[in-house]
Amino acid sequence: LITHDKQAIFVTFNYDTLLEKELEHGFDTTFKFIEDYTTCKIPLIKVHGSWNWYYNKVEKGRVTVLHHRNNLETLKENDPALGLPYRQVKKFIVPEHIEFMKNELRHVNKIVIIGWRGNEQHFMPELQTNLGMFELVVVNKGQEECDNVRDLFPDIQVSNYRSYPE
Repeated sequence: LITHDKQAIFVTFNYDTLLEKELEHGFDTTFKFIEDYTTCKIPLIKVHGSWNWYYNKVEKGRVTVLHHRNNLETLKENDPALGLPYRQVKKFIVPEHIEFMKNELRHVNKIVIIGWRGNEQHFMPELQTNLGMFELVVVNKGQEECDNVRDLFPDIQVSNYRSYPE
């Protein structure tokens, strides 16, 4: 979760659609098209893609959102738009989402990190290059894990650091 000017932006590395369902229910938004993820009330950036995204062969590889589970055959006919979280991976599934996030990072004043270890080496430069001073809140399974996440930001001025080990 990234916030600025009382606006939140969610950035997730998960493939599931639990967050979408909650945002649709709580904020009267929908995710019918890939553009909806950045134009809705609370933008959602899915760095590694989603189980219901696929490269649409008819639309020359455009990332498309599967709307209903009863259309699962569509996923079988097209390539899934998923990026495995390897350290050396340098490609984002929807580069436009990353550009949107980079622009928003310049205005960030608070980052809440929940259960993220920071293994995505291709993602860290995006954070470190585009962030100003911010408050960092880390929720993780233990104090050591929280501090490890804090240590990922050695060159960035953190105005306040709070950790919540489970």
